[in-house]
Amino acid sequence: MTSEESEIARLRAAILDYLRRNPDAADTLGGIVSWWLPAESVRFDASRVERVLEELVREGFVVKSVLVEGTVLYARAPGGKG
Repeated sequence: MTSEESEIARLRAAILDYLRRNPDAADTLGGIVSWWLPAESVRFDASRVERVLEELVREGFVVKSVLVEGTVLYARAPGGKG
């Protein structure tokens, strides 16, 4: 496993762990970087976090919602997957 793959795996685990502990959480990319991953935010830039979130959306662990004004929110997928 490369160092990038290892970092992505840690980021992925941190997001899923946060959602397990806070099943009703929903936030923007900026909020996730700032609040869900405070210890990781120095290590992971927003583009990497967004890439991992989009992977989790495709896999059914996370849902992505776009509000009327265009704000994008990420949250735990219904049914508790993840």
